Amino acid sequence: MPNDNRHSRGLAARRQVFDPAYLDRIAVEQDAFDEPFRDFTIGTVWGGTWSGETLSKHQLILVTLAVLAAQGRDEEFEMHLRNAVERVRVTPTELRELLMHLTFYCGAPTGAACFRIAKKCLKELGITADNLSVSDGR
Repeated sequence: MPNDNRHSRGLAARRQVFDPAYLDRIAVEQDAFDEPFRDFTIGTVWGGTWSGETLSKHQLILVTLAVLAAQGRDEEFEMHLRNAVERVRVTPTELRELLMHLTFYCGAPTGAACFRIAKKCLKELGITADNLSVSDGR
């Protein structure tokens, strides 16, 4: 595998952002057909920007959420949103502000879809509007 160090950094970065149980589950589904794709994304994306020091994982997950929303990638958006809240510690207030911002640039239908997904995820995580504060002191 090219550049084993970059690949190792990528694996470590993914485990910081994604639930290890999820990563273990998708590893079972992967085979020789998608192995080159998996190695490429781990080494290039996760071993590159996600392992870098310029942008924090917090910043990167917010950018990722905005891009996925803009592309209408609802399934990926939901997965990254859960990880943003649970693993990267993005607060619901930050998430709400991101969704307000992207609604302007991506349009109301995209914003509405993302708010629906976010509300569903937050509810499943036990976070409701009743326990949000201005500072999100979770």
